[in-house]
Order: sequence, then C-alpha cells, then structure tokens
Amino acid sequence: MSDEQKAPQAPVGRRYKEWEHTSAEEVAFSRKVFYGMMTLLAILLGALVYGALR
Repeated sequence: MSDEQKAPQAPVGRRYKEWEHTSAEEVAFSRKVFYGMMTLLAILLGALVYGALR
C-alpha cells in the first residue's frame, strides 16, 4: 500500500523541485510575457466596451 501512496506524490515533488530551480531570468521573462498579455487583453476589452457604448 505504501508504494501506491508514494507514486502519485513523486511527480508533484519533481514539478516543485523543477520550479524551485528555475532561474531568476526565466521567471522574470515569464512575468513580463504574462503582464504583457494581460495588458493587451485589458486594452482589447476596453476598446470593445468603448466601441459598444459609443
């Protein structure tokens, strides 16, 4: 039973360790891309609302 319980936990631990060892530059780039996409989405949504209310 203990082997079955340990199997699902292993991938989670591995994923966490990979994220833990991610370089600061990689995290900064990911944040830049994420915030850029969110800004673009906000602008598009604003343009849509502006066009609908005009």
